[in-house]
Amino acid sequence: AAGAVGSVAGQIAKLKGCRVIGSAGTPEKVAWVRALGFDEVFDYRETDTRDALREGLDVYFDNVGGPTLEAAIGAMRVRGRVVACGAISQYNATELPPGPRNLFLVVTRRLRIEGFIVSDHYDRFPDFLADMGGWVREGKVRYLGCSNYTGWQIEKSVRVSEREHLARFDCLQPQYSLVVRD
Repeated sequence: AAGAVGSVAGQIAKLKGCRVIGSAGTPEKVAWVRALGFDEVFDYRETDTRDALREGLDVYFDNVGGPTLEAAIGAMRVRGRVVACGAISQYNATELPPGPRNLFLVVTRRLRIEGFIVSDHYDRFPDFLADMGGWVREGKVRYLGCSNYTGWQIEKSVRVSEREHLARFDCLQPQYSLVVRD
């Protein structure tokens, strides 16, 4: 949850009224995610993910894959939804890792798993800019300048004048700029 994708996804979920649980792999990252306003944060190197999710999940935004995805599937409530956006735990694998061993729960709990690729939603980008611009301007969404695996890049805010910040959002095609006025 401390990366470019998870940190923003979690903040948007909070703004939309969700209870948000995040995981991170160092005490510093856990502190950063807490500072972003997540309801709960755990260090997956110190806490078993299954234990951290024991109360259950309705929606899981997956950017990790592997054992974390397996734990999340195990925690899904009936008719839960998994948004599959990435699988960082597998990107450098030299052999095909085993898949989640509990996929039978997709049937018994009537789960929905769907891939998410940002390029499928270019038509909604103006709406995203309008929403995100307001949230950044109001301090409701915070980020570190970095890129993510979906092709979007949010560059660190640059003060253009006393009352104006510039945050640039680059995508695979085309390029947009967003001016956030204080």
